[in-house]
Amino acid sequence: MLYITPLSIGGVASATLVSQALGAERFDAARLLVRYGIACVYGAALFALRPYLLEAYTPDSQVIAAAMPLLAIVVFYHFFDVLQIATVFVLRAYKVAVVPTVIYAVALWGIGLGGGYLLGFDVGGYAPAWLQGARGFWVANSAWRG
Repeated sequence: MLYITPLSIGGVASATLVSQALGAERFDAARLLVRYGIACVYGAALFALRPYLLEAYTPDSQVIAAAMPLLAIVVFYHFFDVLQIATVFVLRAYKVAVVPTVIYAVALWGIGLGGGYLLGFDVGGYAPAWLQGARGFWVANSAWRG
């Protein structure tokens, strides 16, 4: 649910409006739409609503207490995810698709999943204790987006 909102509103809607402006040869309007489409309040809203979101999924206070710090990392992740999604979709409106796709794939599979695996499971014994487990996975996934 947290992924589909910025995808549909920030990405698809922005790309559609930018494509329409480009098709009408209103290039100034397209640039203005790009700026508005990338504007982000998603992360701040998610951070402010963390307790309520967690309570919607579980009444267990221990689970909520364990998830609160992870959700703070997820806020950072989603902040940059919204920017990335909107940017990629707007680039598609400008018919720029191959390079962003390659960058996305390398970053996702290399830094995000690979780094998350290395930190989360402490492969090699170099990850500090605070970056092991779920926290390490989310930090690595946030790092490639930022």
